[in-house]
Amino acid sequence: MSTDDDITEEDFEEEIEDQCAVYCFGTEPNRTYSGIKMDKLDKLFDSDQDDGHIILRPNTVLHHRYQIKTMIGRGTFCLVWLAYDYLRCENVAIKVLKRLYDDNQDDSQFEDELLMNLYLSGLDDTSKQITHFYDVFYYEDHCCFVLELVSQNILTFINYFDDIYVPIPLKLIKKIVADTLKGLNFMHKNETIHTDLKPENVFAERPIFPYEPFSEDDTREVFNCLEDDESTINFKLGDFGNSCFADNILNDLIQTRQYRSPEVLLGLPYTSSADIWSLACMTFELATRHHLFDPVLSDSDKEETPKNRDLFDAVHLSMIESVLGQIPRDWARNGKLYPSLYNRHGELIATYHKQLPCLYNLLIKHGLNEQDAAELTEFLEPMLAIIPKQRPTAEQLLDSPWLYMV
Repeated sequence: MSTDDDITEEDFEEEIEDQCAVYCFGTEPNRTYSGIKMDKLDKLFDSDQDDGHIILRPNTVLHHRYQIKTMIGRGTFCLVWLAYDYLRCENVAIKVLKRLYDDNQDDSQFEDELLMNLYLSGLDDTSKQITHFYDVFYYEDHCCFVLELVSQNILTFINYFDDIYVPIPLKLIKKIVADTLKGLNFMHKNETIHTDLKPENVFAERPIFPYEPFSEDDTREVFNCLEDDESTINFKLGDFGNSCFADNILNDLIQTRQYRSPEVLLGLPYTSSADIWSLACMTFELATRHHLFDPVLSDSDKEETPKNRDLFDAVHLSMIESVLGQIPRDWARNGKLYPSLYNRHGELIATYHKQLPCLYNLLIKHGLNEQDAAELTEFLEPMLAIIPKQRPTAEQLLDSPWLYMV
């Protein structure tokens, strides 16, 4: 086995060409496509530390069992590496957390993520619809999480179909939603809340799209695969870095903006029903390739900052009212953010610059036919109930006829 000292940049490129490939199943299951581009790693290759991150070299062995292949993802607080586990005899993903420079920095989020992963993976009835956690260790002062290797996230699907101006097949959308509901049902039954459900945090179990641009034949191959009942595509809920226990709420502000529920916008207590709201927003996005709620100020150049967040929250609430109806003021007044979002007359301090149609008409506007729009509206409207306790549970939604309509 090569050591770190043996590896040159040319070896690094060779290693990636040899080992970083993704597979497309369908008519030619053994076809491979090159993975990550070298020019994206060149800058990182020049140093072992990059702003608190550690840059690993191919063939480096961590914890006496994990051989690094290449980097497959990067976030603000971590790098994710493809590695081979010699004990499990399979590829895994290793999430290497950013090193904290001093004792004053807050590492509680990493600890919370570890505890959540350990809790979920230790349950006897661990769901097949969540990503699994295998191991944790330290490498040169960096905490490393070993996770089940999954493929593209759902945002990849949305972007791909958006690029070719083709709607995502309804059959595929229903499979994604059903599998996500199974993952949520598992979490909620075990008294946990995901709190950050969005397309980036739902993953295909195995690749179905090559990372390289498609040819026309590739497109046909993927569609054939999606229509083949014998070709099972499973999806998994992942990334529990912001998840919490239902009886130990850690943060008042949860959820990515476009998937944020009204109770969170108002500063009211939230429960697992906040995940149901997020799933409804994600389902709308899958069906239309547009966000259901994506607030902007009338001055479109303004980006959201902590100083103007209340304006964005008010616009967000006005969009919700435009599509779903009036937010009950008696309920809203209980929110600790109500005084910063409403004036003394009970009016929002900012509103969206145009009137939005109802949910059904929005679906029609974005290209669904009348029958599909009506059926999807019937599925989504209960999930988008403004009062959280009126939303169905994940378990109840799994019995929805819409999921099984062909």
